[in-house]
Amino acid sequence: MIHLSVIFRWLVDQGYSPDNPCINVDPVTVQQEAPKWLNRNEQNALIRAVRKHGNLRELTIITVLLHTGLRVQELCDLRLQDVKIGERKGVIIVQSGKGGKYREVPLNVDARRAIDDYLVNGRTNGSPFLFTTQRSEQSTSRGIQHILAKYAKLTGFDVTPHVLRHSFGHELAVRKVPLDVIARLMGHVKRDGSPNLAMVTHYTMPNEDDLARAVEELSWR
Repeated sequence: MIHLSVIFRWLVDQGYSPDNPCINVDPVTVQQEAPKWLNRNEQNALIRAVRKHGNLRELTIITVLLHTGLRVQELCDLRLQDVKIGERKGVIIVQSGKGGKYREVPLNVDARRAIDDYLVNGRTNGSPFLFTTQRSEQSTSRGIQHILAKYAKLTGFDVTPHVLRHSFGHELAVRKVPLDVIARLMGHVKRDGSPNLAMVTHYTMPNEDDLARAVEELSWR
């Protein structure tokens, strides 16, 4: 309808039509679709599939994506010096995220253990980058996407960098983490340094499973 209104406005301006028949027509409101994410059972099934069919590098990549919400290029750009792991805490430093923004993302115990194991037992390349390949000192976005596509086929889930990132954001929202905290963790920050809350509100949107579960709770059984 918006496109038709624009066309008729042009026709009126050019003298080809006496009026715009769309001017008083209210546009149809389309419900915004919730972003796709993996629920906890699907995340566990994905990790089991990687343990069975993959290697330590693939397991670490997917674990880090699930537990940090990094963008795929941010993951590829990580250098060893950007990963700080102590006995009880750790952090990943994103030197240049989207828009060239710097941020620090804490590492939970699952991510710390995965990275530690990978550094000790899975990484042999002398590259300064955290994730390397047999042929290159730095992983690429396309290479990561190829890995995820492999597990999408094995599990039947929609496994992409965006889905894993959204899964991280949704898990935080479900646990009632404040939106400004989620925004900072995920790199949704305005030019003035304030959190961009508009970019993270969709992580609170219910998906089909959430809606079905809410209605099911009304059952008398």
